[in-house]
Amino acid sequence: MRSLLFFAMMATLATVALSRSGFWGHRESGDTLIYSKDIQVSAKTDKIVTKKVSYDPWFSRPRITAVVVTDNFKDSYGAEPTLLRGGVGQKYVNILLTGQMSKGIDSTVKIYGKK
Repeated sequence: MRSLLFFAMMATLATVALSRSGFWGHRESGDTLIYSKDIQVSAKTDKIVTKKVSYDPWFSRPRITAVVVTDNFKDSYGAEPTLLRGGVGQKYVNILLTGQMSKGIDSTVKIYGKK
């Protein structure tokens, strides 16, 4: 039984370690999900695909408490998230998702904030 539990824990850790996710800030009491988007970009042979994600609403501008980018690929082929501008403590954020050579992008971006 112990060996089965150990194997399950190691498999979970390996999956988490191989995925390429990003997290900036932390959830706070009273914050809410203010933006959520699934980003998918098809792979291109011998090319690196990128996608810029921007959140800068003109109508309501809550202060960002956390930015979460989740890699939906469960291997090491996911996109690398880079925070370009804004982010935690700001009212806007720009993120660049950079795929790997000949691989696509399948990520989810979630932004939490407080009014």
